[in-house]
Amino acid sequence: MKRRKSREEALKLLYQGDIQRVDVRELLEQDVLSEDGEQTQGDAFSIGLVEGVMKNRLEIDEKIKRFAIDWSLERMSPIDRNVLRIAVYEILYCDDIPIGVSINEAVELAKKYSTETSGKFVNGILGKISKQ
Repeated sequence: MKRRKSREEALKLLYQGDIQRVDVRELLEQDVLSEDGEQTQGDAFSIGLVEGVMKNRLEIDEKIKRFAIDWSLERMSPIDRNVLRIAVYEILYCDDIPIGVSINEAVELAKKYSTETSGKFVNGILGKISKQ
């Protein structure tokens, strides 16, 4: 459960950076408000996800574009786009996380924070990427 919260925190930071068009590394230096209004600093796992996504974003985005048939990154909702980035980062670079766990966590994040159909959308793209 702790990693799920860390993924949520990473998603919020990536989403904020995406929407505000700011470098997410600057956001990492700031205190982040948790859901209960407490000030928190990202834990090591969430910071690792954010930094990993940012460091490898070009490759991650290319992989998403390749498998998101008829969908440009710009056309995707910002939540879906960043959920996919986190999961693709985990699939490509985090050997200690089973691919199925990364996909399942991404689907759950999409269901929780995005639209009704986002879970299926995210699952479809990640399923194709995982088979490659």
